[in-house]
Amino acid sequence: MLFLLLGGGIILITVVAVAAYFILYPLRRSKGENPFKKDVRRANEGVERDMEKRDQFLKKIYKRDRVPEDTEVIIIGSGIGGLAAAVLLAKAGKKVAVLEQHTTAGGCCHTFFQKGFEFDSGIHYVGYSPTSISLFMLDQLTEGQMEWEHLHDTYDMAVVNKEEFHFCSGRENLRKMLDERFPDSKEELDSYFHQITRVRKTEMALFLVKLFPMWFMKLIVATGIIKFMFGEFFELAQTSVAEVVNRTITDPKLRSVLMYQYGDYGCPPSEASFAMHGSLVEHYIQGALYPKGGSSEVTIALIKTLQRTGNGVVLVKGRVRSVEIENGQCKGVIMDRDDAFIPCKTVLSDAGLFNTFEHLVPSLKPHLSSYPLKDMRQGFSSMCLFVGLNGSAEELNVQATNYWLMKSSNIEKDIEEFLKKTPEELLTGDWELPVCFISFPSTKDSIARERHPNKTTCTVVALSAFDWFTEWSEEGIHKRGTEYEALKGIFSDKMWKCVLKQFPQLEDKVEHMDAASPLTNKYFLNTQKGEIYGLDHTIQRFSPMSLASLRSPTPIKGLYLTGQDVVTCGFSGALYGALLASCEVLQRNVLTDIMKLKKSVESAQTSAEEKKNQ
Repeated sequence: MLFLLLGGGIILITVVAVAAYFILYPLRRSKGENPFKKDVRRANEGVERDMEKRDQFLKKIYKRDRVPEDTEVIIIGSGIGGLAAAVLLAKAGKKVAVLEQHTTAGGCCHTFFQKGFEFDSGIHYVGYSPTSISLFMLDQLTEGQMEWEHLHDTYDMAVVNKEEFHFCSGRENLRKMLDERFPDSKEELDSYFHQITRVRKTEMALFLVKLFPMWFMKLIVATGIIKFMFGEFFELAQTSVAEVVNRTITDPKLRSVLMYQYGDYGCPPSEASFAMHGSLVEHYIQGALYPKGGSSEVTIALIKTLQRTGNGVVLVKGRVRSVEIENGQCKGVIMDRDDAFIPCKTVLSDAGLFNTFEHLVPSLKPHLSSYPLKDMRQGFSSMCLFVGLNGSAEELNVQATNYWLMKSSNIEKDIEEFLKKTPEELLTGDWELPVCFISFPSTKDSIARERHPNKTTCTVVALSAFDWFTEWSEEGIHKRGTEYEALKGIFSDKMWKCVLKQFPQLEDKVEHMDAASPLTNKYFLNTQKGEIYGLDHTIQRFSPMSLASLRSPTPIKGLYLTGQDVVTCGFSGALYGALLASCEVLQRNVLTDIMKLKKSVESAQTSAEEKKNQ
């Protein structure tokens, strides 16, 4: 009997494996053109320093006659998920129009100027790896025009009660630091990093469940077969960060040091999926990069490629009011600016899942029932402080390192107590921030130092709750009244005091300071609750059916999602969201295309090195 059961199990697994192969086969047959036919990198032209020429790429204003009549794909939003998808589709021969509601293109990859200082709105760093697929893909999408600068060897500094922990580039360097600081926890650290390695080895499941048809996913989840296929990944994905860390580590201080990176995905450790955490640790473990010339260089480089294809246009001040649907089929979009209808049977939304279904297609909000969203939520919002300082980085003694200041080693308790506060309690000023992120963007960018000599920028980010600001959510920008400004001012003061605790030498160096609340994010990024990471990265989001459901195709024919809600948050997550969106629109496995090209390029480079050394 046992033999029969085991034999039946083996047969069942074999059948599933064969079925999986043939289910993915239609994508492998590749109906659309390959956007990665060959290595298209060319000699780097350098950063464009002429601001008028830069604006020609970033600030081309929407007019109806600027949207070509033969447009095949409309993309809503020009964040990295929207622009990368646009370039991928344009390289495959599709005619694309990107419509951006803001006054400048780029989403969280745009920069802005205040009082002679240039600030980045989103990118603080991107993980470095010489074998990174996302960086290779971006290199191809920008034709080699992106240049990156390495952050300081200590890319992150975790600070707990003024005690500093240097997170240095390289797996060995990081481990050496932790072993030296926590000599009694070496075996526990072995166990912790073993769990991180397990995530790295199994995370391909994150993509595969989004490529399988939904009926197949429902079948393997209902029958339990998914445990044989992706059991290890989902074991990790369905376990919280806090649970893994608390189970493997006994020292409270070490626990907080290992969990500081929760700020990079914005979800408290007790609720966040360990799969997200492990993936992020691996993302940065070899170091971090910053775009030379600032984050707007990513936007400009992508738009330049789009224009070179002859198949695309990016237009700003082009808010889409709604996506028009007829008999379950996407028909086009209606513009807010001029009430114009732009016909198009394929629309990609980079606006996020909730935004898309609750605002762009509100009449079809019931379609949200096809997503298991009852256990999911939007991510936390944030307060940001933008500070312009007099003096060079050398004069101010600051460097290209990100600082994470934690109130204490009890992260969860500090977050919980902070988020329970009312606006009235906050206005008293009798409180401390549970965590504060401090960065000096201009120190990471040699072009910024040339463009703005003897000036240094500082960006501070703190956790916030949108509910604290809801009473002003319907008021226009600069019209929210004295109480709103008072609350924003108290946050500014608290955030700046955090900076001065770490950098007392900056006290009299401030030339400019401005704060941005969750309402600022809502206004400029068109988010619902000022969230910066889209859907929260909870263990509920990482359940098998949730991950499978959060895919590019929607229940509406011709309407697709792109960006960070499709895969995960952040720069690389949004890039992968664009990659999966292009797979669906082109009906080909573009993921395989990029991996084949990468292998070919690396093989050619190896051969060239061998010949050189002969």
